[in-house]
Amino acid sequence: MEVLSDLYPKQFQYLKNVCLNSNQPNSIIISGSDYNLIRKIALNYAELLTSPNKYQDIDSILNVLNGENIDISPYIHIVEKIFLEDKKRFKKKIYRDDISLIHSTFKTKEDNFNNRVCIIDSLDDLAVDATNSLLKIIEEPNISTYFILLSHKKDNILPTIKSRSHCINFDRYNFNIFKKIFKNEHGDIHGDDLINYLYKLSKGSMEFTDKFISSNLKDLDDHFKKILVNSNLIKHNTADHYVDFIVRNKFTNEEIINFFNYCQLKINYEIQNNPKVKRETIISMLDSYQYIDYIKNMYSVYNLKLEACLISLFSRLKNV
Repeated sequence: MEVLSDLYPKQFQYLKNVCLNSNQPNSIIISGSDYNLIRKIALNYAELLTSPNKYQDIDSILNVLNGENIDISPYIHIVEKIFLEDKKRFKKKIYRDDISLIHSTFKTKEDNFNNRVCIIDSLDDLAVDATNSLLKIIEEPNISTYFILLSHKKDNILPTIKSRSHCINFDRYNFNIFKKIFKNEHGDIHGDDLINYLYKLSKGSMEFTDKFISSNLKDLDDHFKKILVNSNLIKHNTADHYVDFIVRNKFTNEEIINFFNYCQLKINYEIQNNPKVKRETIISMLDSYQYIDYIKNMYSVYNLKLEACLISLFSRLKNV
């Protein structure tokens, strides 16, 4: 099986050069659509930054960058949306107070000579006040403090942050690599037609594709296509059938969010690839695509029940 450095030779060459250089950039942006991929690379790169004397040759650096980071160094601080136990939901954004904790966290570390790394996961979740606080820290970084900023939407990165950071982007796989990885991970039980379809549907995202397979979304794919094209097929109990499917397959919260992502990707796929879709249907689909963002937010941030989310979704699909 190919390792990441074989799939992204230019990006890994850059990271190797940075690690071998005694003057690393204080801030680096790692962008890409696959969440698991860029977070893994960020953690591995952070491991190298916190242990500069441990990894000093190309082979050891590559081993770390390609590896699975299990133990996170105490000198790595991750800023992300936290889960509110009392409200049973995640915070809507990363706020200024979350950024302010960076200073206090690093000050409590006993070894004043060790590099410290802060990972912001992600820039897309920063509130305005948090962005301003982060900018100030990046502009005036403390000695031996480094920032790794993750982003899933590189075009949305603020120019003020981008201008103060080195940037590296991990594009999605081309089809040949996608197909090879798919077969390595899922064997030969799935035909080429499904692999071709998933590549187009996911726009080359292996992260989404793996969840599509593990969640058995193929079982409802044809039905969802039919109701997108013909909303008259949506019945009063359609939402119940989808709730039953999700419960029967024991979806995690992450898989439920991925289901909503699937709905959006399917809408996009049908608009681009189905010549039978009428103009008025396309307009309805685009409206529903935007509405799903609202539903995802209500589910993940405000803990709205799944059944209510799906009733709202299918009502929108039928009545727009």
